Amino acid sequence: TTVPRMDDNGLVLNESHAIMCYLGDKFNWKLYPKDPVVRAKIHEYMNWHHQNTRRISLALFSTVMRPDLKDLQTTAAVWKKDLIRPAGVLATIERLLTKSPWICGDQPTVADLSCYCEVGQCLDKYCGLFTLHGIDLAEYPCMAKWLEKCETLEGYDAAHAMLKKRSPMIREKAKEHFGAYWSKL
Repeated sequence: TTVPRMDDNGLVLNESHAIMCYLGDKFNWKLYPKDPVVRAKIHEYMNWHHQNTRRISLALFSTVMRPDLKDLQTTAAVWKKDLIRPAGVLATIERLLTKSPWICGDQPTVADLSCYCEVGQCLDKYCGLFTLHGIDLAEYPCMAKWLEKCETLEGYDAAHAMLKKRSPMIREKAKEHFGAYWSKL
């Protein structure tokens, strides 16, 4: 079994993007508009996300929560460098947000929800992983504005209640796990 997983009357779906698209169609979400151009941009971002934006969680968050992963420090160091290089993940997200206020255009979509999940959990208000790793989001002003707008979306507080509750424990675990290692880089 993988997480997330959804069972809708026998239709079992894994993968958050597939689940969001299915629910968006089923319930006619405004965050998953019918416009084929916007849908194409959403799908383009979501496909890029798997091997790019997801690395934020893999490098900074998952490694704290899954210390049993092999070659943890080496893998995290490689991915961290990829996040902050000039053509890296954070710079690419910044470039997308210089073209429009949201990832796929003028309105928020499920692509924004997906991206925020990876970026938002690393903010100081939650786990503080960007700061711990010396990643300064001031270098990404469009992303900073976008993060604030994402936090005004309906359902944001409820969706982040558990992360907010668990953040102090995750911050401490991250400091113990990475503190000495990252100070040597």
